[in-house]
Amino acid sequence: MQSDEELVGGWAKVFRKDWAVPIEISVSLQEYIRKKKDGQPTRSWREMPATMIRKVALVQALREAFPEQFQGMYALEECQWTVHNCQLNLLVP
Repeated sequence: MQSDEELVGGWAKVFRKDWAVPIEISVSLQEYIRKKKDGQPTRSWREMPATMIRKVALVQALREAFPEQFQGMYALEECQWTVHNCQLNLLVP
């Protein structure tokens, strides 16, 4: 990302051998950015917003392309809740 550009979201494209057209997913930064109680972004989202929104887009695209394998699984970057309040299957790198 260039210094004069504004980050507004992320996207991912997943190709499957058995599909003629790839899945393309776009996600909004404002929709997924995690914030602390004071309204400021968490450290990871403040310091690496492009990396964080990229992860969200990748996980969503993979979930859509391979629903049998990824249904009900979420990356921590997608959660708006603290981990101890989440009872989800998290994709942990």
